[in-house]
Amino acid sequence: MPDQLHGHRAGHARPLQIPGRGPAEIVQDPADDAEALVPRDRGLARPPLRGLERLAADEPDGPLQPGLEGDRVVDRYQSLMNAGIRIPAFIEAYTGISNEMIAAAPKAAQVMAEANRFVGSRPMVAHNASFDRRFWLAELSRLGQPAQQPFACTLLLSRRLYPHAPNHKLGSLAAFHSLPSSGRAHRALADAETAAALLGRIRDDLRLRFGVAEPRHALLMKLQTCTRNALPRAIQQHLAAA
Repeated sequence: MPDQLHGHRAGHARPLQIPGRGPAEIVQDPADDAEALVPRDRGLARPPLRGLERLAADEPDGPLQPGLEGDRVVDRYQSLMNAGIRIPAFIEAYTGISNEMIAAAPKAAQVMAEANRFVGSRPMVAHNASFDRRFWLAELSRLGQPAQQPFACTLLLSRRLYPHAPNHKLGSLAAFHSLPSSGRAHRALADAETAAALLGRIRDDLRLRFGVAEPRHALLMKLQTCTRNALPRAIQQHLAAA
C-alpha cells in the first residue's frame, strides 16, 4: 500500500506593483482564503511555504513500510522557500510568515527538488488540486524534472459528497466534519494535515454510505470528474467492475 501525498497551497490573481521589483500578483485560492505574493514575470508563482504529508494508502503495489495500514500519516515534509521577492505586511500578518523567515530559507529550486524526491511517483491529493498541480508542474519544469503524479482533489470530491456543507473551503469543511485542529490555517503543513483528515473522512464515507470497500486513488479521480447527481451511478459501475 504505497502512500499518497497531501499538499495545500494557494487560485485567481490580482495585480500589484512592488516598488523596485516590478509587477507581481496576489494569488488567492477560491476554495480557501489563502493568498501568496508572486512575481508576474515568472509565470506560475512560487508560494512561500510548502507542506506535504505522506499517507499510507490502500494501493496494491506493496507497502511503504512494514505494518502500515489504511490512511495513517507516515511522514511529513515542510519547508519555507525563498522565492526572491518581498512579502507585504498584510501577508505576513495573514500567514505568520515573515520576511526574516524567508531570508533564511533555502531557495525555491532546492525546496522543490527535495519535495519532488519526497513525493517520488506517489499519487497526490490536495484541496483545489488543479491550482496546486499547476504550481507543481511549473516548478518542476523549471528544474527539468518530470511531474507525473496523479492528483485527486478533496474540494471536488467534497462538492459531490457534501452538498449541504455551508461552503467547501478547507477550514469550513474541517468545522463541518469536526475534524481535529492541525494548527494555524494557511500554513502549508497545517493545511496538509487538515486535507489529510478530510481525505480520511471522504474515504470513510465512501465505505459507509456507498459500500466501497477500498476507495483507491483511481476511484477518487474518477468521482471528482462526474456530476453530483451522477456520483451514485459512477460508484455502482465501479463496484460492478470490481
